[in-house]
Amino acid sequence: MSQKTRLAALRVQHGVLVLQTLLWPDEVRPSATFSDIGQANAPTSLEIEMAQALVASMSGEFNPADFSDEYQIELKKLLVSVAEGGRAIAAPKSAEPDREVEDLVAALQRSFEKVIQPD
Repeated sequence: MSQKTRLAALRVQHGVLVLQTLLWPDEVRPSATFSDIGQANAPTSLEIEMAQALVASMSGEFNPADFSDEYQIELKKLLVSVAEGGRAIAAPKSAEPDREVEDLVAALQRSFEKVIQPD
């Protein structure tokens, strides 16, 4: 939600405030867009094996301490900077270079091959 202006409705539901995000008109697609969903091909056995291997390779115990909210950390730094000096600090440049979007099926295939035949 931090990357884009959002349209939302604030409602009271069962005595609790609920923020419901809404779509802008240009984000709503006509239902005709989805008319061919039921006509998709069934997955092949290889695709199912690849999906199972991917899920297995990414499964594990969830530890919330392993994750941090980078947005909140940077926001606090900005607020402290403004409170102390009266001016905002420049946003840091991304450490990661822009990567091109790759073919998902090809990436899954490589991942599957690593699980089946490790180096």
